[in-house]
Amino acid sequence: MPCYFLGLSFIAPIVVSPKAHAANFTMRTGYYLGTGTTKTISGLGFQPSFVMIKASTTAGVAVFKTSSMAASTTAFFSATADNAVTNISFSADGFTVGTLANVNAVNVLYRWTAFNGSDCTATGYFCEGTYTGTGVAGRAITTGFQPNMVMVKRSTAVAAHFRTTSMAANRTEFFTSTAADTAGNYIASLSATGFTVGNTDNTNTATYYYVAFRSGAGSFAQGTYTGNATSRSITGLGFQPDLVFVKNSTSATAKIAVPLCQVIGTSET
Repeated sequence: MPCYFLGLSFIAPIVVSPKAHAANFTMRTGYYLGTGTTKTISGLGFQPSFVMIKASTTAGVAVFKTSSMAASTTAFFSATADNAVTNISFSADGFTVGTLANVNAVNVLYRWTAFNGSDCTATGYFCEGTYTGTGVAGRAITTGFQPNMVMVKRSTAVAAHFRTTSMAANRTEFFTSTAADTAGNYIASLSATGFTVGNTDNTNTATYYYVAFRSGAGSFAQGTYTGNATSRSITGLGFQPDLVFVKNSTSATAKIAVPLCQVIGTSET
């Protein structure tokens, strides 16, 4: 059965101090132990514009925040409406988490990935933003460059979903155990300067968040492979990835997209 994968890497050794750059954006990964009280993760060397966090247990589904969101907003990868109690906030050298179980339950290990350097121009490789639905199908959203992967999340109880250049026309996959949409209702297509959304991803007055990546040497790659029920290696990315998502595309067994990441050290207070 076919599976889609997304790989990201930064061009630097996995060490504590240097910032790590890929194309024209910066990425770091790490982990922390939850305390149940407000906690700051610092030492990134930049102010994030996109952060993803996932508990290593069933304490909560993965969540994310972008700099385009309202200051109090945290979004879920699941079909869950936004949390609006400032559970992730950005600072000049990292981010702070609140007490939501998805980001900071006592003695739970959390893994995070942070990016900065959003550049929504023709020279960009990473772009994050937001838009308000107009109710018109076939709406074009501009990223400034031709993306190879786009993720979209509505602020209400609609699961986060994505499209890559490896997918068939009109296909969108979900980060949850949800069968793919193949009718172009979500992310219908990718274009030279962005992506086009269908009816569901352009509901009138609804709020949407998006993140887009363009493939670049040593920075981002996407693709597909067909399962064979045995252990195997997926090669040809051109770099050793530091973050990988894999999603089963078979409708009958629509497994959740699984993030796998390496970790570098940071400080926490």
